[in-house]
Amino acid sequence: MLREAAFRAAKWSFWPNGGEIGRSALVGGTATLEAAQTVPIGVGNYQITAQYLGNESFEGSIAGLSAQLEVLRAETVTSVTPLGITSVYGEPVTLTAVVRPSEPGGGVPSGKVKFRHGSAELGEAPLAGGTASLIISGLEVGRYPISAEYGGDDSFLASAGTADLQVNKAETQVAVSASRTHVRVGESIAIHVSVTAVAPGSGTPTGKITVYEGTSSLGEAPLTPADGGTAEMVLSRGLSAGRHALYVSYEGDDRFLGSQSSPISFTVSRPSSPAPSASPAPSPMPEPTEPDPDEAPEDPIFTDIRGHWAEKDIIQAAKEGWGGGYPDRTFRPNRPVTRAEFTVMLVNALKLEGDGADLPFTDRDRIQAWARRAVSPAVRSGIVRGYDDGTFRPDAYITRAEMAVMVAAALGFRPEAATATGFRDDADIPAWAKGAVEALRSAGVVAGKGENRFDPHASATRAEAVKILIQALQHFNPAH
Repeated sequence: MLREAAFRAAKWSFWPNGGEIGRSALVGGTATLEAAQTVPIGVGNYQITAQYLGNESFEGSIAGLSAQLEVLRAETVTSVTPLGITSVYGEPVTLTAVVRPSEPGGGVPSGKVKFRHGSAELGEAPLAGGTASLIISGLEVGRYPISAEYGGDDSFLASAGTADLQVNKAETQVAVSASRTHVRVGESIAIHVSVTAVAPGSGTPTGKITVYEGTSSLGEAPLTPADGGTAEMVLSRGLSAGRHALYVSYEGDDRFLGSQSSPISFTVSRPSSPAPSASPAPSPMPEPTEPDPDEAPEDPIFTDIRGHWAEKDIIQAAKEGWGGGYPDRTFRPNRPVTRAEFTVMLVNALKLEGDGADLPFTDRDRIQAWARRAVSPAVRSGIVRGYDDGTFRPDAYITRAEMAVMVAAALGFRPEAATATGFRDDADIPAWAKGAVEALRSAGVVAGKGENRFDPHASATRAEAVKILIQALQHFNPAH
């Protein structure tokens, strides 16, 4: 009966106390031990000795000579899965690296994997069962080549793999509500708009929204990131009697896709008596109620500004008599300000005097009495010039570029036309406004929005109007 040959292995420094690594039967006096029949042995230098165990006819023996074996670290292959990773802005992304030995190596690599985007390290994760995962977030929209770098361990060599990560714009949804569903001709409706990211996207959309009836635009307003991507607009003119269906369109920004709201409906009915002459509703510039010095802080001048980024400036403007609110004790800081309203605020802040004399504009009959007293000295002082067609457009929302030109003129700046500004969106600023914008920026009167954008064509809000006038007064009178 044939016996088996046992093979023993020991590192050089431990011979002759090596352990058995496998057995193989003699065939024609020869025993061969295949790699698959051996127990795993670690990296290092070994002496391999064969011992014949004997049979009924032959005594056992040990080979007089031994073979030398060097076990090297196995090469590895690192892959990032999946090869094409797609996500949207604000979505956490899981990067997964799989490390496996290259043939003929075997076993399971251990250690850590570093994930990088270019030279920037995104993070490090340990291998478990040959797999490492890292969750990342906060990447801007764009394409990212991702690399996973395995550093190796005592048994396996280092390797690296790559994959592409594409971060797309997140989808959004627009929710809109109206303060009333039934008004009479000439009455106003407050529109509140909220734009939010659709999961798995996250974050706060910026940009502007536009209110439409059919294909006709009724106005636009900027989103306020500080208020969670909301906007407010008051519709008070041009709504005829009948049933109306409005919807709101969000244009999108660098991180978010545009979207559109579901329609909202309301009814405008004819007044039961002859309609009064047109006047702002509510009156945009009533005298503010002066707060009682002993009044508790919980009872503010206005009920809707607590926690707003311009709260202190709004209170200061109200106390100085040029930042009036509404009869319901609201200020409505995020509402767009009209050209007439801003002119009144500017003239009152600078304490210019006027008598409402005849105005040169072709639409002067649309300028209400409460605004005429301010528009007149503004024209006389060269602060207001109107449009090329001879109109003033008192009810149009003033843009940030128009506001800058008026403030620069009020401060006596004589800027050069088409001067380059320091803002990222300089190319979007009209040539006729660039000099004024740069003069105010250099003087510290205006600052950009997020990412150093001036956003010249956006409608200015009442809060922004107060802020720029406070800054202008400080420049005009540093002791202010």
